[in-house]
Amino acid sequence: MIDRYKLLYLFLCVVPFFNIITLHFSLVVVLALTALFVLLNLVIFKTQSVQKRYIYYLFISLILLIFLIMSELHSLLAVNISNFQAIRFFGLFIPISIFLIFMYEPKIIISRYLARILVVYIFIFSFSISIDFFILHSALDISLQPMYREEDLSYMSRPFGITGQPSVNSVLLVFFYAFWLSLENKNVQYKFRLLFLVTLGVFLQGSGSGFIAYAMLLVCMQKNMNIFFKLLLLSCVGGGIVWIITSYDFLDKVSYDYISAISYVFYSQINDWLDLVDKSFYSFFMLGGISSNIDFGPLYIISNVGFIYFISFILLFIYLIIISHNHFERMSIYILLVGNLHYPVIFYMTMVFILPIFIFKVIANTNSEKEIYQSAARSL
Repeated sequence: MIDRYKLLYLFLCVVPFFNIITLHFSLVVVLALTALFVLLNLVIFKTQSVQKRYIYYLFISLILLIFLIMSELHSLLAVNISNFQAIRFFGLFIPISIFLIFMYEPKIIISRYLARILVVYIFIFSFSISIDFFILHSALDISLQPMYREEDLSYMSRPFGITGQPSVNSVLLVFFYAFWLSLENKNVQYKFRLLFLVTLGVFLQGSGSGFIAYAMLLVCMQKNMNIFFKLLLLSCVGGGIVWIITSYDFLDKVSYDYISAISYVFYSQINDWLDLVDKSFYSFFMLGGISSNIDFGPLYIISNVGFIYFISFILLFIYLIIISHNHFERMSIYILLVGNLHYPVIFYMTMVFILPIFIFKVIANTNSEKEIYQSAARSL
């Protein structure tokens, strides 16, 4: 008999490569593989009883689905164009969440396989960046990078990585490590090996968002370290930063000029989107349907699926912060939210499947309303 959790583990190990499959074949192939996985589960396995602690999340998921349906109806009525592609991008994690809740016991996923999955993801993301960096700085043709796209001229000087987007690669790499640190059943001997891979990936990727996420991770990590390891970590990181500064344009990625330029891009994109909305601003602001450019994460979400969905999604993350029981969980959320200010890292392909499990992990440690109130008090 096939073990359902091993099947899920194998499927999740393939998920990071969905971006490559989509680029070289079609998104239809990825959707077909996902549908096949879902159907295989429904045919072979029985559904699980839903624990009370996840009822709130199911209720929130249904509310988010209703807002997405409202966005689709608004697009059909206001501009006579379907908004399905945007809805799929920003909302696919919702049916995946519902499917996992009814087919799997979240605590078993977390206790048996989550640590291994995150280690696999850290290896895949870091090695993909390293391999592409080697291709980029060797005599090899840069088009050998699996996620290479000729039209992405601004990415030609940096590795494309496993997602094809530098900021997404490095922010998610840091997120996976922070998420791994939040687990109780992790193999601690991997701690500094994985940190090396994360550090290598972030610095070779050269993304400003990645550097910010990495700095947030270091601040979080030093909280539970003794003075010896703090000094050791600071020495290693300091040496690495000095080397990077002397070799690459690291300071340019966190400089005032760079931040000012990014702010100007965000401001320009807001104005460009406002010019596109030539009908009712309020309806498009609330329900979306006319997309802005992708560089400004919050605007990209609002323009596609509306402010109502955006604020509801943010409230879900605030709820997770309140009920979270350790600072690595909270830092994982902060890393995603800060990373999402530039590109919508939360909604990229791999996160469609990992975000629900992350949410389950936070909720799994909450057993009663009393604990929620206690966690809220600690968060304030």
